[in-house]
Amino acid sequence: MIRFHKDEKPTTGTRMPTQAVISVVNAAISQFNIKVNVAEWSPIQNLLLYFTGDSTNSQITKAQAMIMGVLARGCLRSTFLECVKWSRIVVHDVTTQDWDTSSSEFVDVDAKSMEAALRTSHPILTDATFMEGPDWTARDGPKVGSTNTNISFAILDHDESRLKAITKSPLVMFGSYCQATLWTEKINLIRCPRCWKYGSVAHPDCPIRCKRCRGNHPESSHNKECLKCVKSDINQEDRAMGLTTCTHPTFCPNCREDHLADNTNCRMRNFAACEERHRRKVGRGQRFITSYTDRVAPPTTPSPIVGTPMEEQQHNDHIMFGQGQPSTLLNFN
Repeated sequence: MIRFHKDEKPTTGTRMPTQAVISVVNAAISQFNIKVNVAEWSPIQNLLLYFTGDSTNSQITKAQAMIMGVLARGCLRSTFLECVKWSRIVVHDVTTQDWDTSSSEFVDVDAKSMEAALRTSHPILTDATFMEGPDWTARDGPKVGSTNTNISFAILDHDESRLKAITKSPLVMFGSYCQATLWTEKINLIRCPRCWKYGSVAHPDCPIRCKRCRGNHPESSHNKECLKCVKSDINQEDRAMGLTTCTHPTFCPNCREDHLADNTNCRMRNFAACEERHRRKVGRGQRFITSYTDRVAPPTTPSPIVGTPMEEQQHNDHIMFGQGQPSTLLNFN
């Protein structure tokens, strides 16, 4: 993977079409007897290169300078890295201030002291390789006046042994016990208030659906317009005046089961969340599984990410590459 610095752009100044990337790179590295058969731009504008299964680490390393020369010429702060497996972890209720013995007063916790405290918080973190240093999970840092908040960090973790060890026992940071958990990407779904469908956008022109029975009326008039009540033996005059209360089972307009459309346990809501995770593909909390030590002959085109929505949900926002995916991957997400 070529990871472009935020202030640098590819040699062409803009994103090259992937077919052009493959052609340019293969022409430049033909002398090394390796070949790129798939190229892909990540949403954050890093370039993923998939090499054929017979490529070796030493061959790719030798071709590194040539690849950077044709795709990232002049990008001195951009890097060429191997895709590795890592885990993102959240530590809850970390103190925002620490006692400074030299000045005998509390000082704000910074990134340097945070990493030092993490390395001593658990034996398995002593020699851990941080893919991303610890930082507050809140975008703007701790709220003013808050004494505890959460931090997140990412470490190299080939077999998930570090993740399992860290989450099984509490960490000790700044004289307090803190619980660590696996990072889970939060998905904010928008539910249309008219048709009650889940998605990333609302539907202002869609037909109105009742969230109780899926009828073509708003919920506020359900007692008057419920079709089951219309066909029942209740007093129709009282029903038309809204003097009766519907006692029929609810009927979700999304999954057609017995609950309201805004029920958080609706299976269609879970499905929509998984679809959104698939759409994002990259982001905080992902672990890239493939490394170019595994030798599997890749296809000529990228294989789709395997797994049902339920499996995706169970993996807590972590995208896993299935069998048949190119095994030699250089990635920067």
